[in-house]
Amino acid sequence: MKYLLIVFNFLSLYSFANDSIAQVCGLDKRVEAFETQAQGIQAICDAISPFNNEDLDNLAGESIDILRALNRPGSELNQGHYLVSLDRMSAQLNKISQFNNANDDSLTAFITKYENPQNRLDQSSYLNDLKNIIEQSEVGKKALDCFYNNDAQVETSIINLVDSSNNNDSTLLGVFNLEKLENGKFKKSISLDLKNSAPSRALTLLTHEMMHACDTENFIAHEHSKDENQAKITSILEARDNKFNQIKDSYTQAFSGSPEELSQDLQNLSEYINFGDDFITDKSFKDKFENFKLDELDKLNSDLSQAYFEQGSLKRLRDQERALGELKVYKQVDIDFYKELATKANSYFCDQYTPSAFIGGLVKYGESRSFMEEGFKNKTILDTIIKQYTVSNGYDPNSFYVDELNENGDRVMATSYETLEARGKDPAFMTRVNEIFENF
Repeated sequence: MKYLLIVFNFLSLYSFANDSIAQVCGLDKRVEAFETQAQGIQAICDAISPFNNEDLDNLAGESIDILRALNRPGSELNQGHYLVSLDRMSAQLNKISQFNNANDDSLTAFITKYENPQNRLDQSSYLNDLKNIIEQSEVGKKALDCFYNNDAQVETSIINLVDSSNNNDSTLLGVFNLEKLENGKFKKSISLDLKNSAPSRALTLLTHEMMHACDTENFIAHEHSKDENQAKITSILEARDNKFNQIKDSYTQAFSGSPEELSQDLQNLSEYINFGDDFITDKSFKDKFENFKLDELDKLNSDLSQAYFEQGSLKRLRDQERALGELKVYKQVDIDFYKELATKANSYFCDQYTPSAFIGGLVKYGESRSFMEEGFKNKTILDTIIKQYTVSNGYDPNSFYVDELNENGDRVMATSYETLEARGKDPAFMTRVNEIFENF
């Protein structure tokens, strides 16, 4: 009998693994992003309508007030404030809702224990139990290995347990960071608020952030390239300043005109070093400095321009690597790992409410993950990530698009395109993106 039960559970999980999240969670309609403020307000009202709870009503009212103020001139409120307010409201909403138990004993015990906010006050115990549950999944094992197994370049891995109760920064809920230490080595860290994170969020949140550590080697390589580039820029700037002072001193010693003329010539020299000769009205300027090695200054300026171009290219490449990393992690954790959890505790992981930055408001977990899965299937998830992370993670939208390509396929500056939508995505970048989509 025990053997048959094991086989049944295995076949059930295998079946669910081939189902979409919409099928696993029993969604009867396709999930769309909110396009209007009214949709966001309606979603909040629909969620709280079955309940008569004063605390929930107050939190919902706060969220609606913030949403209405987002685009108001002079308002200091932003999307982060809105997401945090929705998070507080969804926590209260989930607290008073009823969900079926999981069909996995250890997961049931874990959920039951840490759905109680009092048990989450001991964040260290919560973290240990959280990692034990995560380790039961192949995806979770990989995330743990990537975060805690370090090579010679990484000195330590630390999870900082924080409390974001009185903070409107939604990133404090969980974020991975790779920090360079004074000794030249690196530290992996995750800031995590478990006190305010129910099991439904904590399991995917921690696994998601740990999975980012799988790209540590790429992160470090980029940091080294960035440091080398900055050292080059600093060296060129110092050499240029020295050459400028040499030319200025030599010219001053040889000058025989009036102090006013000397002052103007040196001012022209100063503008030339920073802007070239386009803004200098004295057309005889270069003739005056013909014998003072102005060509050496030109060479340094050319080297500096190239170094700044390399700096921009590194930023572009880093943004692309980050976007690719997010695509991979969302696929592995927020779809595959989530689906595994939803098969074990369907009601709990599908029907709880959560704020979704991608959709733009309050939705159920199953709806949030189904929206993401559809984004992978129709290949729109990349644009969703770029749009959101430009706001929250400092992406430059131009890192993912090209203006125009010449006959050699090189990027050249555009003169006619005015919007990102009118431009094409970087072909080399999209080749790597499509590899992820093809393996979906």
